[in-house]
Amino acid sequence: MSFKCKSCTGDLIFNIAGQDLFCPFCESRFPVSEYTEDKAAEEHEVFEATVFTCTQCGAELISPDNSAVAFCSYCGTEALLEGRVSEEKRPKRMIPFKITKEDCRTAYLQKVKASPYAPKEFSDPKFLEKFRGIYIPYWEYDMAFEKSPEYKVRESYTSGDYNITNEYKVKPDLSGTAFKVVEDASSGFDDEIARQIAPYQEKELVDFNPAYLAGFFADTADVEGEVYEDLAKLNAEDRMLSAVTGQFRSGATTQGVPAASAERSEFFGTRVKEREMQFLPVWFLTWRKGKRVAYGVVNGATKQLAAEIPVDIGKFLGISAIIAAALFLILTITSTLLMPSTVLSISAIAGVLAMYFYKKEIISIRDREKHINDLGALTGEKLEKAKKLNIAGRKKGPVGMISFFVGLFICLGLALMDGAILAAPILFVLALGLFLQSLKPVFEIKEKNMFAGLLLSLAAELVAVGMTFANPIQDWYYYIACVVVLGGITVTCLILLMEYNLLTTRSLPDFHGREGGNKDAGN
Repeated sequence: MSFKCKSCTGDLIFNIAGQDLFCPFCESRFPVSEYTEDKAAEEHEVFEATVFTCTQCGAELISPDNSAVAFCSYCGTEALLEGRVSEEKRPKRMIPFKITKEDCRTAYLQKVKASPYAPKEFSDPKFLEKFRGIYIPYWEYDMAFEKSPEYKVRESYTSGDYNITNEYKVKPDLSGTAFKVVEDASSGFDDEIARQIAPYQEKELVDFNPAYLAGFFADTADVEGEVYEDLAKLNAEDRMLSAVTGQFRSGATTQGVPAASAERSEFFGTRVKEREMQFLPVWFLTWRKGKRVAYGVVNGATKQLAAEIPVDIGKFLGISAIIAAALFLILTITSTLLMPSTVLSISAIAGVLAMYFYKKEIISIRDREKHINDLGALTGEKLEKAKKLNIAGRKKGPVGMISFFVGLFICLGLALMDGAILAAPILFVLALGLFLQSLKPVFEIKEKNMFAGLLLSLAAELVAVGMTFANPIQDWYYYIACVVVLGGITVTCLILLMEYNLLTTRSLPDFHGREGGNKDAGN
């Protein structure tokens, strides 16, 4: 089904500014309502479209017309895509594009300018012109609660010299409470990116009409709705509990609510009342270098941006050299004011901090490689395992992170008060804990060189702790240990940098690609 101008028979494109159909040849405009689809197709919940397949990565995308496509937005290949006419599943509702391509370019360029190490081509006008508009299929879950159980809310606060704790029994009436949860229905559109550009506004949804797709593309829905039901329940329950505790003092907590996901859903009788498919607008930009790609994605209704921006190694080394020179000068001056053991302890604290970020990056790379946070890309046992890890990760609190930084702060205070011998065992425990926590994920990722960096970091910390306990008389022993620790930090940071670039880019995809339709659409 194509959309032709009633004046000159040219191909129409959807005009974002006017929310109508526009002819770029004779500049005529027509309301979207004047172009309706076949009633028979509507009754069968399908619509006719052309399915295009990328000849390079096998990606598929759909369009209501037979426009020639010359760029795949997922693998970045400039090659013609092969097309065939097909009947595709019809979404119930959609949000037409509200944000123009120029708006996307401006927002993305601001993000790039705020990233001092971004590759120079990221601000190239020719590169920014490659933004393409794609409708991504989403599942919307209408969540309801069948039970209104009783539980407790505890609030604690300070009044004058008193610490006060109040505990209340609550039984909110949930019979009329409903929450809408949205998850993308495309295996090719990463769930993490989808969440970064969320949310969309329910009030902007309109009934589906293929005419809104004129000049754009849409991805095919290949993820079953059941995949996200457990997460949708968890999301709805979290929002409901937050709404209840929000009526009490800040920091109020719930008591007596099951922690396990399945038990909590049973406790509240959480269920999916209704599920429908929607098309939501996304602007997509692809940067490719060799066999890696990076994406810039913009919410086509709100301008919320998610950008994967790798680091230009040359820029990083140049700026780092200037910073290192300044730090060396500062340390040279302050070293005459501090005890050698204090300088060593501060170096060890910096090393433990580097280990902390190293561990976080290891886990992030593991999660990216195994699609832990992208359930739509998995099936079978891998899907079930990822669901459990995803739910467990969402329910973790900040207690561990807070304890870690409290420990570092205590060590810093002890070091400055000439208590390096007391700080040493705390630093050893923190470093060993980070090492043990990183062991399992580091062996689950492809980049095995990260284990070497992890081991080197721990060894450097052991040198610092050992030297502190040895307490040599000559100062130069401490400074040699400082050089060892700082050398370990340097290697750790370099590996972090290299792996960061792997984390902010992706392997060439073998899933659905997007070209985004007519390159002039959205201007």
